[in-house]
Amino acid sequence: MKYRYLLILLSYWSINAYGNYCANYSLFEKKSLSSDDITVIEADFSSVENKKIYKLSGNASLISSSYALQANQININKETTEISSSGNVFFNDQNTLFTSQDIQISKNEDLNFIKANAAEYSIPDKKIRGYAGSLSATSDHTEFNDVSFTKCPVGNLSWNIDADSILINSKTNRAKAQNVVLKLHGVPVAYTPSAEWVLNGKGSGFLAPSYSSYSDDGTSKKGYSVNIPYFLNIAPDRDALLGLNHLSTRGENLTAKYRQLIYDNSLWQEGQLDSEMRYLNNDDI
Repeated sequence: MKYRYLLILLSYWSINAYGNYCANYSLFEKKSLSSDDITVIEADFSSVENKKIYKLSGNASLISSSYALQANQININKETTEISSSGNVFFNDQNTLFTSQDIQISKNEDLNFIKANAAEYSIPDKKIRGYAGSLSATSDHTEFNDVSFTKCPVGNLSWNIDADSILINSKTNRAKAQNVVLKLHGVPVAYTPSAEWVLNGKGSGFLAPSYSSYSDDGTSKKGYSVNIPYFLNIAPDRDALLGLNHLSTRGENLTAKYRQLIYDNSLWQEGQLDSEMRYLNNDDI
């Protein structure tokens, strides 16, 4: 368990240390998408097979209102609306960039499904990039397998996370990873069977626990304290920090701290409201 919290601490420090300055997170220059329902197709060579499969080769590209695709070879199945591409493939939609040797795209109603093998990826707005043995994605979910993940910019790999899988959910603004190894400059430093974090902003969840020793006022008793905090993200302008604190000489100590920003109005000037509560349920002193 201690290694899990070490991972959280180091990840938090690394993400903030390397993710908060102006840097490049784009693998390549993103193509502008069509502003209407027209799909623009270009290629050096083209042919039709069985009157339903269109084959494009040599600097082939397909740009629609949903995504842009460039590759040495692009095959379009008119009946199934499936698209397969191979050879120096570059894909981007509004948010995500992929590069691979093969990418397949299928469509179910208005939702695009993308699959790729041995792919590099980046999500510049989230300051995310990395490598995946395989990936599948829609507009809301992206699942990576045999994956490396970092928030370092292109050309910098001061830290990265290797995992069996990472699921990024844009709707919930969260990422979840399985069998995670944290590396600093390529050296493994921590492992956890699972990890979850917020993509942007702040989110609810357990924080790293703390340990300390103390002396009771007015007595000679020595003790130790273990605190397990939980951060509750209530709204952009308010949050709470809850804690279960075990005191070896005094029992369990429950703590809660509430914070809220106050904006200028007729009753209050701009400021911050803080409220704190502590409760010892079995205090013999």
